[in-house]
Amino acid sequence: MQGLKFVVIAAASLALLTAADAQDSSKGSKRAADVQTAEQKKKAVKAENARDATLKQMPYQTFDPWAKMR
Repeated sequence: MQGLKFVVIAAASLALLTAADAQDSSKGSKRAADVQTAEQKKKAVKAENARDATLKQMPYQTFDPWAKMR
């Protein structure tokens, strides 16, 4: 019985260590993806400005979810 308990604890520890290592390695790849060139940053700013301009052109409309129920 004690041997089985040791095997279960060892398997659980191995699973936790593997999961922690997998999370650490995924963070490293995200950091590399976050690095942008100056050209990419300019494109992102340009796209955000275009989105803001489009939103300003749209009329404000209130939404009434109960309109058809009255």
